[in-house]
Amino acid sequence: MAERFKLTDEERKQLLSSRQPKLNNRVGWARTYLKKAGLLEPTTRGYFRITHRGLDVLSRNPERIDVEFLEQFPEFLEFKAPSRLGQNDDEQISSKKPSTSTPEELLDDAYQRLRESLAAELLSMVKQCSPEFFEKVVIDTLVKIGYGGTRQDAGQARMDLAEGESLEVINGSSRERYGSVQIQTGSYSVVRKSSQEVSFTEKITPVGELQASMLARVSGFVTGPGEVWEFQREDIRCGRVANIYISDASGRIKVVLWGDHVQLLDGLELGFRAELYDGLVKSGWNDELEICCGWRTRITFVPPEKSS
Repeated sequence: MAERFKLTDEERKQLLSSRQPKLNNRVGWARTYLKKAGLLEPTTRGYFRITHRGLDVLSRNPERIDVEFLEQFPEFLEFKAPSRLGQNDDEQISSKKPSTSTPEELLDDAYQRLRESLAAELLSMVKQCSPEFFEKVVIDTLVKIGYGGTRQDAGQARMDLAEGESLEVINGSSRERYGSVQIQTGSYSVVRKSSQEVSFTEKITPVGELQASMLARVSGFVTGPGEVWEFQREDIRCGRVANIYISDASGRIKVVLWGDHVQLLDGLELGFRAELYDGLVKSGWNDELEICCGWRTRITFVPPEKSS
């Protein structure tokens, strides 16, 4: 049939929104229409033959056989406008213009028109909203289509970073915690790399000025390497902890190493230079201040000959 009507490859490959080939859909409905109008009748599954009415129609050599032509037959009118709709047949037929489209195509066209109308209405509404609301819409949309994880995780930066790279934070909130300023990001925040060069030097706090609940940034020398203790965790795993002492010109303080930090003691000797960042200062035994090194603490030891 495609060859008889000289359809192009593009016409043969056209699909409906349901992914059904448009050609197959039209052939199927043409067969149904002709059968409902009494021009074809089924013989066995998948086979049809022309009826006496069909032969009579062909003998008149009509210019074309379409929906409007078939509406001359009462059986076809009954098929198009069943009485269960609660309307008079004449009213239904007169209210509809003849169409060459199949029901699926009509539904598809109506669906596309509704989508376009809804999209235009939503776009108009979004344009009238605040920038904050627009940001929320963008984030919610990204989450719905599978980006950003959960709504709680949305807006969080996930990127490969190297020490010394610059970051830009938009719509972050700052707060003070453990004696230092933190920037928190939420669902409306944007975190991205920046090409702008930033000059930054860690602020080192003298040991003698440390206070409880501060995040310590200390530079000094190892003046007392300690012993390693092992203990059993609640999950039956074995944990390790060790104490060392770091001193500078203003004083001396105990540093408590936990977990992987204990491995840094291998080869450690008195006089090694110590650089410690983001250790939490706590009040320990006999109210003595100590620095507790957790998972976010960064600590390095350098031999005396390399630190000079």
